[in-house]
Amino acid sequence: MSSENQVFEVLGDAKVDVLGVELASFDNTAWIGAMLDQAQSARIPVLFLLQEWPWVVRVMPDGTVLDRMQSQGSCTRVDLNRRQCFHKGMPIVLPWRVTQTLALLVSDPSRTWNVRAFNLAALENGWNPWTDNVLKVHVHHIRQSLGPEHIRRVSDGYQFNNC
Repeated sequence: MSSENQVFEVLGDAKVDVLGVELASFDNTAWIGAMLDQAQSARIPVLFLLQEWPWVVRVMPDGTVLDRMQSQGSCTRVDLNRRQCFHKGMPIVLPWRVTQTLALLVSDPSRTWNVRAFNLAALENGWNPWTDNVLKVHVHHIRQSLGPEHIRRVSDGYQFNNC
């Protein structure tokens, strides 16, 4: 569903067994509250999809939390569209170019990222290229924000390590 009105329509007609809500897609908290009220009155369980957090939470109509499951994947998430970074569900603030560096590292942790690999990705994404010194500074910033264990120096570049 692409609009709040569509959600209210299916909730009102009880056309769904479970309502999944991606919180990051809603800018207006009043809409979320109204949807949750509607779901509760229709006795429809709600599944919260927390893109920025490593958890999926399912709430029953009576308000009890049924389960909380850790999602698979990286401990670090980067949303380039919103220019946001999260580590273990907590927001971290990085300069835009450092965010781009982190996004590439996280995108393929098994890959060795060197200046050449970063610049190929920059060319594909329309970003400015990296230099050796710029890359070293970005890695330093990321290590300060996430911890030094997250970026490993290998013979030909860098690799990202999840928690």
